[in-house]
Amino acid sequence: MTPLTLAKPFSTFNLTPHSLQEALELARLMAESDLVPKDYRGKPGNVLIAVQMGAELGLSPMQAVQNIASINGRPAVWGDAIPALIKVHPRYEWMKEWFDEPTKTAYCSMKRVGEAPYTQSFSEGDAKTAGLLAKDLWKQYPKRMLQMRARAFCARDVFPDALKGLAIAEDVMYLREKDMGPAEVVREGSTPADLNAVLRAQASGPAGDPVPAEAPVAGNADVVAPTLERVLEAIARMTEPTEVIAVQTLASQLTDPQARESAKTAYRERIAALKKTAPAADDASQERIDL
Repeated sequence: MTPLTLAKPFSTFNLTPHSLQEALELARLMAESDLVPKDYRGKPGNVLIAVQMGAELGLSPMQAVQNIASINGRPAVWGDAIPALIKVHPRYEWMKEWFDEPTKTAYCSMKRVGEAPYTQSFSEGDAKTAGLLAKDLWKQYPKRMLQMRARAFCARDVFPDALKGLAIAEDVMYLREKDMGPAEVVREGSTPADLNAVLRAQASGPAGDPVPAEAPVAGNADVVAPTLERVLEAIARMTEPTEVIAVQTLASQLTDPQARESAKTAYRERIAALKKTAPAADDASQERIDL
């Protein structure tokens, strides 16, 4: 009887795209497949981004969709992929993990070439403090989840260049998204009220100086128009490119045509003076103010 032999891996074919068009077609095909995680099915855009992130980590397209997850709208890599990512790192020397039963503590130790070993731990007490023990996965696999936490902390500290800033899925899967509140709606051609206040503060004199009354900008009651006096003071103190930008924004809110012309004249004179004292000044300080 002829002995059974296994075929050699077919290594001349892979799915790595070489152009955006190929990547889009690959993402479409993968999103229609039942072999990709359900979070990627029917979402070629997510597949495309995961494949690109995987390429930056050194993962093939199929490895990327299997090991990169979207947790609360943020891409994260599963803890099982960490050893695969760091063990191919050119500075990797070794990695060790163990569990201390008496203290219910998981440990992970990693070492980069030429550096001292580094160890992180995560205990059952840490999980209790973080409110994790009541979660389903923590009830079912407590040791495994403790191990993933210790591994995630250690990998982020020792091999951040291997993870490229990606979060660890087990580390963020129970974090709640912070409600940032409604976004401020800014009308076209206006300046947000907070920014306007900052610019006025930059243009104001020393603490305690009286500030002349300022009127709202036409069409935007939330934005207060600066006085010509404040704009001229800001121009006189202008020395850095960042101050130039602030002055331009402040001066653009002047509503009186004569005041705008006065500001423009003062601006040009100030720029000319700066050129004499610093010929190599940044190009941003030489831009014309658009009033």
